[in-house]
Amino acid sequence: MKATSKGGFEARRLTVTRPDGTEVNKMVWASDEHQAKVDPSIDDIFSQFPDQQLREALLTRLTERMFDESKSYQEPSTQKTSEVDGSRRRTRPRRSRG
Repeated sequence: MKATSKGGFEARRLTVTRPDGTEVNKMVWASDEHQAKVDPSIDDIFSQFPDQQLREALLTRLTERMFDESKSYQEPSTQKTSEVDGSRRRTRPRRSRG
């Protein structure tokens, strides 16, 4: 289903897989006003970090801090779960390579 901006905001679904295989799924939204406020800061950050790998490191760290702060992720356990809009679901454990 395509999310459209009818009410002055856009929604996104973010999925992050941690190195231990734990997944976090989160719906986020940004109003047109908020997007306009953060865009100049994003431009500044991009000028500070022109290298693609540095930008990816920045995105990774920002995502970790945002998700850790909200405590929306599940601590690693023998049976992996993730939270989706307040409900939990199982995720498959990562297979070892070798």
